[in-house]
Amino acid sequence: MSDACRVYRRIKTSLTQLYPHQLNGHQARHLHTLTGMIRWDSAE
Repeated sequence: MSDACRVYRRIKTSLTQLYPHQLNGHQARHLHTLTGMIRWDSAE
């Protein structure tokens, strides 16, 4: 697994732990977008 994938997975796992229940489809899609934005911002 590349470093970028590891970082993405760590961010997504950390954000998922903040939710008290399992995410529905829309929430999962928004989480995916938020994770990508955080990873992209931290790369600079």
